[in-house]
Amino acid sequence: MISSKRGACNIQRVLFHLEIDLNETQQERIQQLNKLDEMRKQEEETTLLMQKQRKQWHDAHIKKKEFKEGDWALLFDSKFKDHKAKFTTHWMGPYEIVQVYENGSV
Repeated sequence: MISSKRGACNIQRVLFHLEIDLNETQQERIQQLNKLDEMRKQEEETTLLMQKQRKQWHDAHIKKKEFKEGDWALLFDSKFKDHKAKFTTHWMGPYEIVQVYENGSV
C-alpha cells in the first residue's frame, strides 16, 4: 500500500512554516481531513484491486469461438452499439461462413 502520511504531514509542515497558531477545533478538523484523505486513498487502492480481480476472472472464463467454413453465424450490427433499443434486433443474418483466415477472422 502507498503511505498517505506524506500528505498528512504536508499540511502540518506548511502551517508550521507559516507560524499559524491553530486552536483545538481547527487542529481536530485538519486531523479529520487527513483521515478522510487516507480513507479515500485506501478505497482507491481497494477499487483498483477489485477491478484487477474482476478482469482476471472475466479473462479466465472467456470461451474462444472458432468458426469453420460452412458454419452459420449472426453478424452484430454496430449501429446499435450505443443505442439501447429494447425491442429491435442488434444482429443481422444468419450468414454462412465462406472463408476463415489464419488470424481467425471470417
